[in-house]
Amino acid sequence: MAQGQNQSAPSGRLAGKHILVTGAGSGIGAASALKIAQEGAYLLVTSRREDKAQAVADHIRAAGGQAEAFAADLTQEAACQALATYAQATFGTLDGLFANAGSMLAEDGDLDMSPETWSAVLNNNLTSLFLTCQAVFPLLLAGRRAM
Repeated sequence: MAQGQNQSAPSGRLAGKHILVTGAGSGIGAASALKIAQEGAYLLVTSRREDKAQAVADHIRAAGGQAEAFAADLTQEAACQALATYAQATFGTLDGLFANAGSMLAEDGDLDMSPETWSAVLNNNLTSLFLTCQAVFPLLLAGRRAM
């Protein structure tokens, strides 16, 4: 049987779709990944921490869904390229991207935030999105069916 195929075909609004969910290790990302999987999509879930990504993928599979895990620091261009390479090897193309990776590094108050912390917030929330999109958009465009 080919990688990514179950004996019974998934059903739901997203059946047969390959979706990448970033920041899926906890919180909104994990909850969204579970819901997307319930709709029948085959997911690639990412988190900075391999154990968190794997736990979400395991949970999806235990519930009857399909998921692969990939650990990556998406603020790093090489990590985003490695993610895209893995997605292409696993799925061929992507049908959707749920870009949820990010964080807020709070200090005592936003007005007291240091320039270093502000740079880290921008890197975690904007640079990671830019680099991820830059790396995986060719896979989204290749399928000509991206959501």
